[in-house]
Amino acid sequence: MELEFINRVIKTTLILAVIALIAVGFYYGLPYGLGIFAGAVWGCVNLFFLKQLVRNWLVAGPKDHLKIYTILGIKFPLLYLAGFGLLKIKYLPAFNLLLGFSLIFVVIFLKGLGRLFLEKSQAKEKSKTA
Repeated sequence: MELEFINRVIKTTLILAVIALIAVGFYYGLPYGLGIFAGAVWGCVNLFFLKQLVRNWLVAGPKDHLKIYTILGIKFPLLYLAGFGLLKIKYLPAFNLLLGFSLIFVVIFLKGLGRLFLEKSQAKEKSKTA
C-alpha cells in the first residue's frame, strides 16, 4: 500500500464526512451530523500522524529522532486526549462519533474493492483482445 493511497483515503473520508454532516444534520439534527463529522476528522488526523510516524520510523538511513518523538508526543497523548474530550461532550452522541471514525475503514474497503474490480475488468478485456 503506497503512501499516496493513504492521502486519497483521507481526502475521500473528509469529503464523505462533510456530506454526512449535511445529510444527517438535516434529517436527524445537528448534533448527530457533527458527531459523525468530528469522529471522521479525528480518525483522519490519527491516520495522518500514523502515516508520518511510519514514514519517519522506517527510513533506510539515519533517523530524525526529534521528529519521531515529536510525532509520538502529538499522536498519543494529545490526539487521544482530544478523542476522550470528544466522547465526554454530551452534545455529540458517542455512537455517531464511532460511526464517523469507522468511515475511514469503509472508504478503505470500498477503494480496495473498486481497485479489485478494475483489475479484474482490465484482465478480462486483455483476454478478450488476445
